[in-house]
Amino acid sequence: MEPITDYIDHLTRLDQEALAENATLDSVVKCLSSPLEWLGFKNNSTALPNEQRLIMIGQTAWKRHVWNIFKELLPRWTFAFGPATVNRSLLESTLFLQEGDEKIKVTMAQASLPILIECVSSQQDASLETLELYSAALKLLSLSSSIFPYYALNIPHQDIRFFCSMICSIPGHLVNAFGVQFEQVRFNAEHEWYIDRNFYAKLSRKAAENLSQKSEYFIQELLGKIVRQGYEDIAMKSIYPVARSSPERWPAVFQQVGIISSFEQLTKSILQYIKQDIIPKTSIQSASKDLAAVLFGKSTENEYSRTRRIHDFLNTSLLRMAKSSWADEVLARLVISTLVYAEGVHERQLSLSAHEIIVGFVKRVIQTWSDPVFIKRASSRERLYITKVMLALMAYLSDSDINSEIMGRTSILNSVSDYFDSGDIATAQLGAVVAEAISSRLDKDKPLNTGLISASDDLIKLKSLVNVTDALDEEKEAMADVFTETESEDEEDKEELDPDAVYVLEEEEESEDDEFQAYYMEEESDDEGLRKEESSKSLKRKPVFVRDLIRYLQDQNDPLRLELGLNAAEQVIRQKAGAGTELSESSIKLATYLIGFPETYEIQDFRKLQQNALTALIASAPTNVAGFIIDQIYDRNTSAGQKQLILGSISMAVRELAGWSDNDSIDETVNRLKNTTITDEKQVGKPLFVSRRMEIEKQHKQNIRKNKLSGLAGPVFFFPLLVGWWEGTQGRIKHWIGNNSVLAERFIMTLNVILHSSTNTPEKRKIVREYFEFALSMRYTILENSFLIKKALLVGIDIIINTSYKGQEQLLLYDYPRELAETKQWLEDIMENQSEQKLQELAIGVLMRLSQIALTGN
Repeated sequence: MEPITDYIDHLTRLDQEALAENATLDSVVKCLSSPLEWLGFKNNSTALPNEQRLIMIGQTAWKRHVWNIFKELLPRWTFAFGPATVNRSLLESTLFLQEGDEKIKVTMAQASLPILIECVSSQQDASLETLELYSAALKLLSLSSSIFPYYALNIPHQDIRFFCSMICSIPGHLVNAFGVQFEQVRFNAEHEWYIDRNFYAKLSRKAAENLSQKSEYFIQELLGKIVRQGYEDIAMKSIYPVARSSPERWPAVFQQVGIISSFEQLTKSILQYIKQDIIPKTSIQSASKDLAAVLFGKSTENEYSRTRRIHDFLNTSLLRMAKSSWADEVLARLVISTLVYAEGVHERQLSLSAHEIIVGFVKRVIQTWSDPVFIKRASSRERLYITKVMLALMAYLSDSDINSEIMGRTSILNSVSDYFDSGDIATAQLGAVVAEAISSRLDKDKPLNTGLISASDDLIKLKSLVNVTDALDEEKEAMADVFTETESEDEEDKEELDPDAVYVLEEEEESEDDEFQAYYMEEESDDEGLRKEESSKSLKRKPVFVRDLIRYLQDQNDPLRLELGLNAAEQVIRQKAGAGTELSESSIKLATYLIGFPETYEIQDFRKLQQNALTALIASAPTNVAGFIIDQIYDRNTSAGQKQLILGSISMAVRELAGWSDNDSIDETVNRLKNTTITDEKQVGKPLFVSRRMEIEKQHKQNIRKNKLSGLAGPVFFFPLLVGWWEGTQGRIKHWIGNNSVLAERFIMTLNVILHSSTNTPEKRKIVREYFEFALSMRYTILENSFLIKKALLVGIDIIINTSYKGQEQLLLYDYPRELAETKQWLEDIMENQSEQKLQELAIGVLMRLSQIALTGN
């Protein structure tokens, strides 16, 4: 047996021969095949012992060999390593051997991965075929079932974090190398695997399926890296079904992932997945029982750490998530049931530890609910959610506990009075709900009836939360397993398919009907051609029903159907508005296809048709679809163009609901409202007697126009838009619209349209307060073109002063003294800092108006 140094020298000579200018394909193939034979490729008899193989691939010479192959030889000899070539297996085996010792496989892969990534990132003028080979190699290293399970078991502890970072960087490197965007990739199957949502979903799933005692640290680091990069929602959809089926090791994994990334980020993603994907298919009781097992498991020796995680879980989900758009009573019930199951349930009774935690936490929630600042400043969504949390917690306490711990040791009675005295009907109703709910538990003979909530089914349902105890109810029969996604993914684990293999279409067996074959016609008459053309046109009729419209928009491979669908969309939507439930039931699906309408076809007035259809949909079914559409603004997969489309459609829909004409701009509408006068209609005939009072009432009725936006401006449009904005400010994620000055300005102008349109609506006061808070938080923004953002904010301030509170200057001063003082200081700073001329002109106008209001108030 030759010493290992001889093999290393031989390896160096093979590289030099293959890199020579006059090298032939045979020398290149020999450069790849000979070292692989030493390592046992295809069980070669001349292979080195395992110990010497490990020594060899650990040498710098081996890494240089891999570098030479992929960096130097592959771009020159790309044609020789295509999918259908005999040399392809040599290239793939250089990355790692498909058979043999697993430690040798992993060591080879560890050496190959950083080299490949460096090749991808440094190749400036590589051909598309070369990049495709790099892509196939990286897919093999990252997602192949023949190598991935061995990473966790064989990579040294000190190298795991670096290796996980390398794997998670693959999508970014490939996207940069190919220079593609999502819209261009979606129709290209060979690229889809490295789109982030696909790659991280498969990677997370493989990690979950390979969790064991030895692989735990590797899985924790990999999942922590994925969550830290902001793909926690994608990861949870892949991880949780696997974790739910065998939860024993997952509490420790989630604990460490929460430390590596963010516990709050992790908790939100798990709860959102369960609420949106699992609970619709099963019960809260079943879902919370599984969640308790996955997150917290059974009691351990380190009980203090477990209890602390439970408290952090409650703080995050019941208090910090109050501003989330999807936080509701289902979430509150899910979280509290999870706590009860985590601490233990004995014969449908709370354990002592669960009882202690609930009593302590409900007092904390009452303290938040009772805070005067919270009552006055919190948004209606926050107050509603905290009320739901409080009632859901009280449901698990006995009547005696409520009497002694809640009524006797908290200030809840005084706080109910504060809610009644708030001057806002919605706030007073929440106080009434709490008072009546507690009374229904303590005064069963003569429960309190304030009369404030009897007309609202939603408030009556909210009141009933005080009696709902999901975790203590009798367990229902186990439902069918809803986690079908845990099944093998396209049989991927049974047989690893080569992504670049040539597909050979086999000849189909002749059927019995083959004897009836059409004969060839040399000519076709003109009449038959016309009949075929007319038949083809009849198949392309315009859609009439919403379900037909959705089918047309679904067919993204048929441009004619897409064009017909888009041209008919607005008309179909407006015809179906208010006529049955077809539009409301299909509104979200229809919005999905309108927003994601492909841009690859040249359709006349495409943008205008798309926006008109989306506007009609929002205006026709605002309560059903507006929340979903607003969520798309903050989705990472929504492009900047689609976000502008959504914001523009919301503005137009709000204008339509408020009764604006199509050609009104904000300034024109303000002038129209200022100059509104009572006009007389032309009268036919001469009245014998005219009642002055009747004439005035008639003229008054003619000028009264119902604002359809009333009741929608705040809860459906304005507040959900701001909720997404505040959530984005916490994470500062790359796809947040606040990082793009153009989108930020468009967003503010959309808020301005809603603000202006809500002047005569009941929620005007809340909207103005929220706008002041938003505008003052943005006054010192440092984004590029920030003057556009500040200009838009000043337009909003101007609307508040000159439109929303026109003729109500005293009320404006009384309601917003702090906000007006801070606004005045901001305007003075703009003047002192020598800002843009247009910005200064706006600032001067608003500043003068504020001075006039102050003088009027004095």
